[in-house]
Amino acid sequence: MANSTTTFQSDKAFQTLTISKDLIGNGHFDLNTDLANQQSDKIIVQGEDSGNFTLGIQDSGNEPQAANGKVTLVETQTGQAQFSLKDRDYVDAGAYRYRLSQDGTNWILSNRAGETNTQPDPVSEPEPQVEQPVAETPVEETVSPVVVTPVIPAIVETIPDDIPTEQPAMKALSEKSNALVSLRQAQGLLISQNLQGVHQRLGELKTDKNSNVWVKNVNGRHKAKSQAVSADSRSSGFEMDYHNLQIGADRAVSENVRLGGFVGSSRADVDFNGEYGKGKLRSQAVGLYATFANADGWYVDNVVKYERLTSQASEKRKYHAVSLSNEIGKRMIFGQNWTLTPQAQLAYHTIAGKDDEKRLNLFTARTGFRLAKGFEFANGWVVQPYAEVNGIAERSNNAKVRVNQYLFDVPESKGRLQAALGLNAGNGSHRIGIEVVQTHGNQVRQLLAAIVNYRYQW
Repeated sequence: MANSTTTFQSDKAFQTLTISKDLIGNGHFDLNTDLANQQSDKIIVQGEDSGNFTLGIQDSGNEPQAANGKVTLVETQTGQAQFSLKDRDYVDAGAYRYRLSQDGTNWILSNRAGETNTQPDPVSEPEPQVEQPVAETPVEETVSPVVVTPVIPAIVETIPDDIPTEQPAMKALSEKSNALVSLRQAQGLLISQNLQGVHQRLGELKTDKNSNVWVKNVNGRHKAKSQAVSADSRSSGFEMDYHNLQIGADRAVSENVRLGGFVGSSRADVDFNGEYGKGKLRSQAVGLYATFANADGWYVDNVVKYERLTSQASEKRKYHAVSLSNEIGKRMIFGQNWTLTPQAQLAYHTIAGKDDEKRLNLFTARTGFRLAKGFEFANGWVVQPYAEVNGIAERSNNAKVRVNQYLFDVPESKGRLQAALGLNAGNGSHRIGIEVVQTHGNQVRQLLAAIVNYRYQW
């Protein structure tokens, strides 16, 4: 062959190409496979073989039922020719990922990482060694009888050598399986982040004006680590760049109570790392909030938010999501315009499921404080730099996704520590603010988020 291509038709039964003479040179073969039933097109070389060849694989996508299922794609006599997959070195079949490898003089497609480990032979414990009692020789002389104390056999304990524990081999997830579990985790991060932006704006809302119109823009990046999603497989982890815009308005209905509403739009680009490609999230939100604040500095924020999520990797999916949240805090004023605001938040998020996805329920708790210092200038500007620290804990309902007969856990973001630096400034009816945020956790980090907001009040 010389840079030629041979294609097996996909609309017919599996076929075998028998080359009775030599296979020499280079070229490409397009084959069809069904790993679920361990069937495929096949190339048999009866003569000599040498050169470099590529294979294009079109698999049925069905789930292999047998453990370590494999198919033989090429049979040769000498194994001198080299074969590789074109474009990428794997094939996704159902829930897992399969790769091409050489088996003697043949080339097979298999989930190499999924092969069963050979367990070590059990180590037999040696028999305990027992010292025999020493027999007493009778004494002929007539003397007072001597009481002989029997010798208790000494048992020598032996400690068996440690038996190495074999860890199950980790199977590589298919692109579909990895996208399902990773995008599900990313959805939870996105709707939680969107709610946090609302609360941050409400926490600033301590004014004697009757009405407010506000806009807030958030841009940031999350990075999630690879996590176990089953006993023998892990997700790839991901990086998520997200952008959120919220617009809202509220009005005082009494001296201490404000009612308002908002709309929002979000988008996130998710990179699954390595060979797993990318995904997208889109969100449109609408929400209502009520804020209570009294003269002693206490405030309570209650938010209800509905979001319509669109998730896309290999396919597009749409979800309904609802968030409920309550935050309580107290703004304490000290001398020289110093303020300290301890705060705590409890939130519940739920995202609808699909036939192969269980409903995802998230419970989030956040507690921390904000320390601020105000400066007043003669030209009417009031500037307030601040620092904020929060601890965040998150738990889910052990949500799962299913790919064929396999169930995979949706990774949890778990606990993390958040730190922020910001600046609020105002003059007359106008208020502006900027903030930068970083979040660190064992499973998820927010590398950096930048928040810009504007408020007009009258």
